[in-house]
Amino acid sequence: MKRFTIAAFTAALALLSLSANALTINDNGSDGEVLIFPYYNVNNGFTTSFNITNTTDAYKAMKVRFRESENSNDVLDFNLYLSPNDIWTLFLVKTADGGVRLGTADKSCTHPTIPPGGVEFRHGAYDSTDENDVREGYLELIEMVEIHPGAYIMDDLDKPQFIASQGILHDIDGVPFDCSVINKAWVQGVFMQGGAESNGEIPGDIHWVNPKPTGYNVQFVPSDIGYYGQATVSGSLFDITGTMEVITPPLGGVMGSSILIDAKNVAGFVAEPISVLNYSTVAQHYLSSDEHFYLLPSLASGNVFTSEDIVNDPIAGTSVLRVVAYSKVARDWGMDDTEVLPRKSVPSGINPFPIADALLVTGLGNQYFLGQDTFTDWVISAPMRKHGIYNNYMYVPALDGDDGDTSLTVMPIGAIAVGLPEGENSLATQLAHANQYGYWAFLDADDVNAAFVYYDREEQKTEADPGDFSPPVNTPDLHIPLDREVNILVLNSSATRIADAGSVLGSDNARIVTLAPGFTDGWAYMDFTQGSYDLYGSRYQAWLGTEDSSSLSAKGVPLIGFMSARGRIGNQFVGESFPHAFRKNY
Repeated sequence: MKRFTIAAFTAALALLSLSANALTINDNGSDGEVLIFPYYNVNNGFTTSFNITNTTDAYKAMKVRFRESENSNDVLDFNLYLSPNDIWTLFLVKTADGGVRLGTADKSCTHPTIPPGGVEFRHGAYDSTDENDVREGYLELIEMVEIHPGAYIMDDLDKPQFIASQGILHDIDGVPFDCSVINKAWVQGVFMQGGAESNGEIPGDIHWVNPKPTGYNVQFVPSDIGYYGQATVSGSLFDITGTMEVITPPLGGVMGSSILIDAKNVAGFVAEPISVLNYSTVAQHYLSSDEHFYLLPSLASGNVFTSEDIVNDPIAGTSVLRVVAYSKVARDWGMDDTEVLPRKSVPSGINPFPIADALLVTGLGNQYFLGQDTFTDWVISAPMRKHGIYNNYMYVPALDGDDGDTSLTVMPIGAIAVGLPEGENSLATQLAHANQYGYWAFLDADDVNAAFVYYDREEQKTEADPGDFSPPVNTPDLHIPLDREVNILVLNSSATRIADAGSVLGSDNARIVTLAPGFTDGWAYMDFTQGSYDLYGSRYQAWLGTEDSSSLSAKGVPLIGFMSARGRIGNQFVGESFPHAFRKNY
């Protein structure tokens, strides 16, 4: 008892020391600037609904971005503009042709405007994405900015109209006064794209990207040095004349919830989001229709470079405050990402490490229930893979001839040369760019995997046969690979049971994990301390520019998720979900 009390007191002191200037996870789930919902699904009779709440008196612009389950490609995103204390709801359903449709009866302003019949996800935008990938995925919600109350557009009578109080604000019937102010603000250059930092130093260099919007002529203004689009001034964005402060930095205060609804079995499963505080101290505002900037802002484009957390000290047996500072990366992974082909040069940010650090886990555990008429799924999502974190690639800088280095004469297998021009992919061009600017080396292995160790209620222990994607194929590998952006593990107590039950959450992309006979109830654990998972390790030194980081440690893998179980009581089904328990030992 004494040991527990001391540890709890130490943790409380550490919590009081949390800084307002470092990125951190908000365990209370409220007041966030960023919400990451770990899973959506519309397969097998499921629908998924979301609820987003602005708990403040400010007018906020949010980026709503749905990512598919295989490669985290953006399959639908748009801007959401919330009035003070506004709640916005939406739902996802499967379409007749196998796609996904987003629908809402809510009247809050979006840009583009969501039509009455809803809008379908766009899986055909990428060579690497198909309908099966799109029917499952996860949601990112990023607060971009707050709208300055004095910002205005010119209405049809050429008179000033305030964007916030005469546009986004709801009337007594719960309907915004005039959502058309949003599009007019973009057309008139009151809203200007910008705020996210880039590595561009000279117009036209390998890191330089200019806006490429569709239908908004004033948005073609070239990017400022060091930015994708317009630079911020004291954290704010101004209109095209530079005289009106229109957009101010995000201050948080957003919360949300989601539920996966199983219409077939009449059960529901709550999936709470991860809430991130202190993501950015500057405004970021972008059009969803810009061919270059539609992935901004992102989880990698905030400007806070420090992450902090309360972690376990296994030696002292106490909880301590851990603070880690990072720098911007040498190359924006999104600029070279081949999974977004046929698109090219789509930046996604140069600061992925603080959020990755905040999401690090060295272990992940939860319960399982596999008794009579009881079934269990685990959801494990990896939202930072899309930003170069444990995504099977490693940044290799250009060879400069030092230490006997010589130029590449053959491209390494699977490598991606930095900055390939659109339409140019010859071997000569690849080698020229790899030698001059660097390349991404492909790591031919499952980047993230771990043993699945499980216990029954009497402390008996064993390890699972990892199985394979359904239909099951036996494999001798002792580690379960987490090779999708969203991984569903269907826990199974016998070879015949899974054919009757399927996935609790209706997944068509599940991996079956077969437990030994007799293990019907208990808890399980995945340990990520066995691999070389360290953000400060040698793998990321060149990308971060940290050649000597031997004294620092950021061990683990950035993962989120939950467990869902379904059981039967009489003739009724009951569903329940529990967030994973995460261990953070450094």
